[in-house]
Amino acid sequence: MYQQKLNNEVVLRIIDKLVVAEPLINSDVVKNVIEIVLMDYDIVHKRYQLTTTDIPDKIYLYLISKKLEGLSVRTLKNYRYLLNMFAENNQKCITSITSIDIKIFLASLVESKGLKKSTYESYIACYKSFFSWLQEQEYITKNPMGSIKYPRRDKNLRKALTLEDIEKLRDVCITYRERALFEFLLSSGCRVSEIVNLSINDIDWGTMEFVVIGKGNKERKCFFTYKAKYYMEKYINNRDGQTEGLFVGKRVPYDPIKVRAIEKEISNIGKRIGIEVYPHLLRHTFATIMLQNGAKLEAVQELLGHETPDTTQIYAKLNTTIIHNQHRAYMIA
Repeated sequence: MYQQKLNNEVVLRIIDKLVVAEPLINSDVVKNVIEIVLMDYDIVHKRYQLTTTDIPDKIYLYLISKKLEGLSVRTLKNYRYLLNMFAENNQKCITSITSIDIKIFLASLVESKGLKKSTYESYIACYKSFFSWLQEQEYITKNPMGSIKYPRRDKNLRKALTLEDIEKLRDVCITYRERALFEFLLSSGCRVSEIVNLSINDIDWGTMEFVVIGKGNKERKCFFTYKAKYYMEKYINNRDGQTEGLFVGKRVPYDPIKVRAIEKEISNIGKRIGIEVYPHLLRHTFATIMLQNGAKLEAVQELLGHETPDTTQIYAKLNTTIIHNQHRAYMIA
């Protein structure tokens, strides 16, 4: 079993180096070839300092593994940052890390950074994923994150935008790009990270649909409304520069707009009427409106790209308007 772990490490390290040198290489084919060759060899790991922490080394292997599974560049970058922070505060070997070590580390983070609940949840999700992977690969026998719980969630969802809010936000959009971004995000329900790399040619303007690469590197079809199409065409026909990007910067070389820039632009629209608005709130509003108007849960799940119906179910379960509408529609006695 120990030899198999060493073999797996060697495979991951070789593939990582090859992908850097030859980005177009088929990593799955290479992985299979290396594994076949290594069946005839016993590998010995050269250790320079037995007392040195091995956490950075395990982080490296974990990130390679997740990269091969199709995790997005943005998620990998975030995981690397969070895991390196953990490594800097823990100099033990990975097999010596306990739940107490992790609780002390998390407590220090909360105290020093004043983390929001949603941010704290993302930290825990990252560490749970890392230690679960370590246990699956048999680097550790017991998962110290097993006893670490997520913070208690509020019973109520953040309220979606009302129809009145939506009209007010439309009225205060200044540029065609602002209005196009607002309408496109609201009518498609996409994550902002899913639209930044779209080009004009990715859009079927006749059927008003397009394909995005969502979480887990999975494709899904999305749609937008006639109103979104109108303002997107206005924006594209009136902007400067010859570029194929769907949403681009205002200056040369007119590169695709970044996630942070979209978040800032949507936020600025909201500030004009004194409410906090961000891209994920538009996605949240999209789901709420769809369900309120009678869309099936399975359809909304597919449009949002949720892995399971559990996340989508929250919108239906906790929205009193939906519940009230269902009662009026079906309680006929």
